[in-house]
Amino acid sequence: MRPESEGEGPGGQRTGLQLSGRMRSACEGARNRLGSGVAESVSPEYLATLRRMSGAAKLRTAFALYWEARKLKAARLRRLHPDWSEEEIQARVREIFMHAVT
Repeated sequence: MRPESEGEGPGGQRTGLQLSGRMRSACEGARNRLGSGVAESVSPEYLATLRRMSGAAKLRTAFALYWEARKLKAARLRRLHPDWSEEEIQARVREIFMHAVT
């Protein structure tokens, strides 16, 4: 029998991660919001790629995507507001990402 706090990956696979009660609750909430059909909406090739990646590689990819999203948002704001200074652009990006929800 595995510990209650052990994390689960896609399809209920054990990840070996020990999650705190708060993190476990957040993960369960996300799983409930996303539902079981999420895996059905992505290609089998993409899922296979994710399963082959190490946890560290997934984390690096997530961080890279996060920072690229911030760059894209800043670029969009520059186009929409050519009169804004770089400081105003970055302040708005910080505000947007601070309050972002999925």
